[in-house]
Amino acid sequence: MLLISACLCSLNVPIKYLIDCLTVCKIIMLHVALVTFIFQRFYLPTARQLKRIESVTRSPVFNHFSETITGSSVIRAYKTTDKFIEESRRRVDVNTAFFYAANTAASLRFDVTDINIIIALNLLIQSISDMEMNIVAVERVDEYTHLPSEVGIVGRTGAGKSSLTLSLFRLIEAAGGSIVIDGIKISDLGLHDLRSRITILPQDPVLFSGTLKMNLDPLERNTDYGMWNALNYAHLKSFVEEQPQKLNYEISEGGQNLSVGQRQLVCLARTLLYKTNVLILDEATAAVDMETDELIQHTIRTQFSDCTVICIAHRLNTIMDYDRIMVLDKGLIVEYDSPKTLLKDTRGVFYGMAKDAGLI
Repeated sequence: MLLISACLCSLNVPIKYLIDCLTVCKIIMLHVALVTFIFQRFYLPTARQLKRIESVTRSPVFNHFSETITGSSVIRAYKTTDKFIEESRRRVDVNTAFFYAANTAASLRFDVTDINIIIALNLLIQSISDMEMNIVAVERVDEYTHLPSEVGIVGRTGAGKSSLTLSLFRLIEAAGGSIVIDGIKISDLGLHDLRSRITILPQDPVLFSGTLKMNLDPLERNTDYGMWNALNYAHLKSFVEEQPQKLNYEISEGGQNLSVGQRQLVCLARTLLYKTNVLILDEATAAVDMETDELIQHTIRTQFSDCTVICIAHRLNTIMDYDRIMVLDKGLIVEYDSPKTLLKDTRGVFYGMAKDAGLI
């Protein structure tokens, strides 16, 4: 400003004209700052959400690649190489579309004029947007850090994992001791009161011949809107929308006209409808593929974040981020601590199971 004033004074420019020029510049910069602020309020949430979607669509690419490498001999034996290549390309295309959109949004410039301050504002917006997009990873870490307490239950075959589940529902009465939930002994509750407050997602999906609506809401307590919402979170909404009967889609005995993964997702949708404070997963993902397993685990972590989740695991990697691990052997608790602590004991049972599973 001093340089401009000196130049103008040397040219015998009137002071009033100088003041008018400075006033106009201030007004212009005020409007530019306002427009930049409005642009930033719209641009940053969009760029951040695109980055989130890109991260979500990236996982299926790696999962499919890993499964393909593992089963390469079977794929070649059945001569389905082209099918797997096409599926890999499809997943990469989906991820690339969001990757391109996210990076294109990040490269936008608010070029209105060649004023230096505008360039500085552009760089500021670019820096803030890059930070917002990259902070998505920190958001996920923070989400897992503040997950409520959960207990993972593991053990060899016959250790008593499913027996514990039966005891919670009092299908097996305790021979000694007691089971206490929120300070209340479950033996003091009636069976109807107890079982209506605990939800289980079993290993073998249970479906009955009848409509999808009847299987989702056998007690007829929910609305169609609630069912569609549950199907959406269970990643089944698109499949149901493709059926002419929609919610009245006929399911055969035992759900034979659905795949195993779809049956389990129907059970997950039913669990979402009858959401309770205690959720039991009895090896719920043992019979499904890795992609369906990931969908189920993601839904459980997001939709049951305010619930106590008791997980009996078939795959140890699904419970490695739980707060507590209970290791059973012959019906007795032999270890009980956080996964990190249990893995430090190289002579422990859980360490041996993790080593056999190839996790360490």
